[in-house]
Amino acid sequence: MQAQDVFARLAAALSTDGDLHALLVRLLEPIARLSRARAASVSVAEGGRLRQLGTVELGPAPAGHERVAVVALAHRGRSFGQYELSIAADAVVGEETAGWHRTLGALLGLALHDACIERESRQAIAAEVHDGIAQTLSFARLRLPLLEEAIGRGDQRSALR
Repeated sequence: MQAQDVFARLAAALSTDGDLHALLVRLLEPIARLSRARAASVSVAEGGRLRQLGTVELGPAPAGHERVAVVALAHRGRSFGQYELSIAADAVVGEETAGWHRTLGALLGLALHDACIERESRQAIAAEVHDGIAQTLSFARLRLPLLEEAIGRGDQRSALR
């Protein structure tokens, strides 16, 4: 698999798949293979902390040293998560590979940003609906004793107000 294949998978999944977190996990193996990483993990930012979504290991830990390359999933200076790649300590990451990771990180960051905006919009709409219902019920609760009193007096005109 090549870098353009990962981008094609990403584009296709973003247009059809509603589960962005599952997509991030599914992309781990191809990302790790393209990077010649032994292992990879992906985490998303939630409540000021990183929550790991998944990991993939492509082989046993080597006898030598490893280093971890971290790729930010960010958009407009805001971090939405990261993926980490365990690579050999002496591995040379070329500019093309580094650029590919920056581009992928930016695209995934944008997708996470959009998902965050969508979730916040749904929460705002739900809050407005809840507030509207609560106001209506409060008004009815306040008016009910007045209605009962008017009905008790036989005052149809006051009861209909």
